[in-house]
Amino acid sequence: PLFCQDLGLDLDIKDIKEDPETVKDFPLSKGPALKMASGFKLTETIAIVQYLTAFANSKLSGSSIEEKAFIALWCSFIISDVSTSGYAYLFHSKTEEDKKSNLDKFVFYANYMDQHLKETNFLTGEEYRSCDVFAAHNMKYFLGVTGLTAKYENISRWLNEMKEVSPAIKNLATA
Repeated sequence: PLFCQDLGLDLDIKDIKEDPETVKDFPLSKGPALKMASGFKLTETIAIVQYLTAFANSKLSGSSIEEKAFIALWCSFIISDVSTSGYAYLFHSKTEEDKKSNLDKFVFYANYMDQHLKETNFLTGEEYRSCDVFAAHNMKYFLGVTGLTAKYENISRWLNEMKEVSPAIKNLATA
């Protein structure tokens, strides 16, 4: 995964549907999926993010139980709301009305995030965490495709800051 660069982890990444061994380990063929050398297996993005940041003993996993909860909250918000509305707008809108409705939802969530980032440098405070890496990747993509990046001053500042502190986002910016 993208944030592994920030954790200093080098993982062997395979397409779950194209690798027969991986399909045996994960019969639902749901990705992302993680299998550690110990045999430990896990699916679902948020669970994998939390596990890998803890496994790497990284500050990206947060320092208090409250911060860990906010990291989970932001990862969930990005998957459940931002990405869902963004993908629906781009790929699943059957009518122009659907497309407008999905874009309106995305804009609503982006406005919320922009207002939140007006008060803090990163999503959970003054240092970046795993949720920032995860969210920056998604927001950069969706704002870029919708052409809305300039509309969000605080998200733009945060994305620029993420390029400075996160190897993964810096590499994404140059890709």
